[in-house]
Amino acid sequence: MVVANRSRAPSLVAPLPLLLPLLLPLLLTAACRGTYEARFDAVQRAYYSGDLEQAEDLLRSRIRREDGGADADLLRLELAQVLQAGEHYAEASVLLAGVDDRLLVLDYSDAPVDELSRVLYSPDRARWHATPPERLMLNVQNMLNFLGQGEWEDAAVEARRARQQLIREHVPAEDRYGSRFVWGLAGICLELAGAQGEAQDCYRDAQTPELERRPGADEGSLLVVVQDGQAPVRVPALAYLYAYGAPRRLQLPALAPRSRGSPRVDLLVDGASAGPLPELLDYGGQSLRRYDDEFPRLLAAAALQVVPRAYIADFVERGLSDHDEPAGSPQNTWARFGGFLAGELVAEALPADTRCWTLLPATVRATRISLPAGTHTVAIALSGPGGDERRAEWTVQLDPGGFALVQLTAAVGGGFSPAASPLARDLTATTAGQQALELLRQPPVSTP
Repeated sequence: MVVANRSRAPSLVAPLPLLLPLLLPLLLTAACRGTYEARFDAVQRAYYSGDLEQAEDLLRSRIRREDGGADADLLRLELAQVLQAGEHYAEASVLLAGVDDRLLVLDYSDAPVDELSRVLYSPDRARWHATPPERLMLNVQNMLNFLGQGEWEDAAVEARRARQQLIREHVPAEDRYGSRFVWGLAGICLELAGAQGEAQDCYRDAQTPELERRPGADEGSLLVVVQDGQAPVRVPALAYLYAYGAPRRLQLPALAPRSRGSPRVDLLVDGASAGPLPELLDYGGQSLRRYDDEFPRLLAAAALQVVPRAYIADFVERGLSDHDEPAGSPQNTWARFGGFLAGELVAEALPADTRCWTLLPATVRATRISLPAGTHTVAIALSGPGGDERRAEWTVQLDPGGFALVQLTAAVGGGFSPAASPLARDLTATTAGQQALELLRQPPVSTP
C-alpha cells in the first residue's frame, strides 16, 4: 500500500503547472491593488501633516504615470483639493471643471445589484465612479474656487449645477434641505452674478441667515468658510452571509468615520471676537447615513461574487481529484483543499473597490459678515479637544459693495490616522442581511 500511494503522488502535482497561468495573474492583481492603497496613504500623510507641496508632487507624479487610467478622474479631484487648500483657486477650478464633463456617477442606494457587483469587483479595475454626494461636492468646491478668483458668472454656473443635484426627486429630504451650506453658497454665487431671483430661491431653501447678510452703504461682504475634519472613507471589510446553500465569506466596502475636526472654531476680526462659526454642512454624517441605506445592496453585490468563485473552486477541485479513489482519500482531500484555496485566491485578487475622494472635509463651518470698507485683519482660532489652539490669519481689503472670501482647510496640519476596517461578523440574521438575500432573489440577478 505504501508503494501504491507513492505511485499516485504525481497525479496530485501534475495539474498544478496547468493552473499557474490562471493563478499567477490573480496574485499579481492582488499585489497591484495593495500597492495602490499604500501609495495613496503617502498622499494623505503629507496632506494632513501640512506638507501640501509634497502631497501635490506625489499626485502630479501619479497623474503623469496613470493619465487616462481608471483612477485619472479621482486623482485630479484629490489634486484640486490640495491646490484649493493652498489657495491656488485658478488651477483647482480648471481641474474640477475638466473632471465635471466626464465624471461617472453610480448611486449605490438604487443601482441594479448585478451592475454594482460588476463595477465594485471588476478584474480589470473599472473606471472610478463617484457617488452622488461626491458629485455634489465637486460643484461645492468649485463654487468656492470661483468665488476665490472673483469669477461670479462661473461661480453661478456651479451653483446651478449644485442646485440641480439637490432637487432630484430621489434625494432624501433630510439631505436635500440638510445641506444648508450648499443652498446658501449657491445663493451667494447667484447674488454676486446678478441673478437675484434665483438667489432668493436658494436662500429660502437654505434657511441660513448666516449666509444671506448683505453689506450696507460703504460696507463690503466677507464670507468665511472653514472645511474641517476628515470625511469618512471606504475601507475593505469582511462579512459572513448564508447564501447559495452555505455560509459565505464576503468582501465589501465599508464606510469608516474619521475625525470631525475641532469642537469649536472662532472668528476674530481686527482682534475682536466675532463669535463661533456655525456648522452648516455635516458631510461626514450625511455620508454615513446614506451608507446605511446602501448597505443591503452592497452586501448583495458582494454575495454575487460567490458565483464565479464557486465555479473556479469546482474547476480546480475536479482537476486535482482522482475519481477512482474514495472521497476521503489523501488525494481527494488535497483536491478539496486546492479548490477552496483557489476560491479564496480569487476573492483576495478581486477585493471590493474602496476608492473614494479621501481629502474631502467631514464638516463645513461658515458665516458671512459685513465690514466697513478698508483693510481688516481676519483670524480663525481652532480649539482642539485637549484645549490646544491653532490659529490662521489673513489681511483682507474690502471695497464698498465688494466681496472677499477667507477659506481655511483646517484638517491640513491636523495629523493623519489611517481608518480602521470593522470587525468581521455574521450578517445573515440582521435586517440588512435579510434585505440582501431578498435582493438576490429578484431579477435580473442570476443565481447558480
